[in-house]
Amino acid sequence: MGDKLIEARKHVIDGDTLAVEGLLENAMIYYNKALNMCPNLTDALWGRGLTYYRLDKFEDAIEDFQRCIDIDPECSDYHGMLGLIHRDLGDILESISSFSAALYFSSSDNERVGSLCCRGEVWASFGEHEAAVSDFDQALSIDPLWAHAYSCRSFSLYKLGRYEGALSDCDRLIELREKERGIIGSYRLKRAVIYDAMGHENKAQEDMSAAVVAGISVSEVDEIMKEYKYSHELSVETIETIIHSQDKTGF
Repeated sequence: MGDKLIEARKHVIDGDTLAVEGLLENAMIYYNKALNMCPNLTDALWGRGLTYYRLDKFEDAIEDFQRCIDIDPECSDYHGMLGLIHRDLGDILESISSFSAALYFSSSDNERVGSLCCRGEVWASFGEHEAAVSDFDQALSIDPLWAHAYSCRSFSLYKLGRYEGALSDCDRLIELREKERGIIGSYRLKRAVIYDAMGHENKAQEDMSAAVVAGISVSEVDEIMKEYKYSHELSVETIETIIHSQDKTGF
């Protein structure tokens, strides 16, 4: 049994290497080899489950992660992956249940914050923004520097019409990520949307221009506008005009 386990683990390593390279079908061969030798090897089930997930074979992925849970029911990661899959399938109750289990079995602050943020995002995606804010509040009470939680809470507060809180979170988020040029543009645009909702047109325009300077693309603009269900078409046109002008002048 010892030699068989060692060989099975080598197959898992080979599978993981291929999966990282994006060779998912080939990776599956090695995970299957490992599981043929050791059917309860959770590393192999985990690797194959992730591969199924990346291949959009959600039912197969669920089966593998459920087997992991049957073997080790107190592993937060297994419950968390089920939560992600059920979220993608649109099954809010199963997703919330899985992330709640992941939270319950979390053994570190990072795991707790991750589970709370994931559960909060599920609540928000189904329009349950009060529940989402509660989860993000808990996450930030554990780690006040978790930038993603500020981003998510700001969005939910915006959807609830609590613009001052949304603005405060966006300010904090920009402060935390100000040196990351590739991402700061989207945060400045989101703050512009909040400013505009509050009637601060000049500040909104300043942030729109700053978003362009930070390198935001037209596709990112469109995505954010859809996310926020932002109906001020003139503002969208203004941003796109600035971006096109930037392309021509090299500004």
